[in-house]
Amino acid sequence: MADSLLREKLAHSRQADLELSMLRKPRLLIVDDEDTIRLTLSYFLGNAGYDVTTCHCATEASDEIDRGGFFLVLVDLVLG
Repeated sequence: MADSLLREKLAHSRQADLELSMLRKPRLLIVDDEDTIRLTLSYFLGNAGYDVTTCHCATEASDEIDRGGFFLVLVDLVLG
């Protein structure tokens, strides 16, 4: 009996987590040392409904990634 109650609570918890995640905007991290590219991507993706965070260097991006929660990270392959 306790086992089935625990399973039911877990199922409700997972469903609540899923519903909550669907309500949140997907978080994106944009890493680029060129202001124009970083700001343009942020503008358009933000208007498309994403929650956008930007960084201008790898060190700053690493700190943001440690905080977690990003759906996608866009990185300039040649950071200056």
